[in-house]
Amino acid sequence: MPPTSSRMQRGGTHQVSNGLSMCKIHHAAYDSDIVGVRPDGVAEVRRDVLEETNGPMLRHGLQEVHGVRLLLPRSPALRPSVERWSGGGRGSGGGVMGEPPGS
Repeated sequence: MPPTSSRMQRGGTHQVSNGLSMCKIHHAAYDSDIVGVRPDGVAEVRRDVLEETNGPMLRHGLQEVHGVRLLLPRSPALRPSVERWSGGGRGSGGGVMGEPPGS
């Protein structure tokens, strides 16, 4: 992740255990709690986003990520920390997705 990411601004560090490699779109969705990762390494998309119909970018760029298992390095030393990616809570960029903010 780039050092200007919201994670770094919240005190994150540049360590393998603190990162998931993502494109800019998925990174923004993760930081906005639109996409999260369960402790078992499966991506989830927030329910309201799954129910939205707004064209192929939404469908192929975000909705199809729902239920996909992350590909992780074989070596545990090279894997991100499950605790960090599935921390949950609004603004944390992770955890099990449910209702949108304000629901």
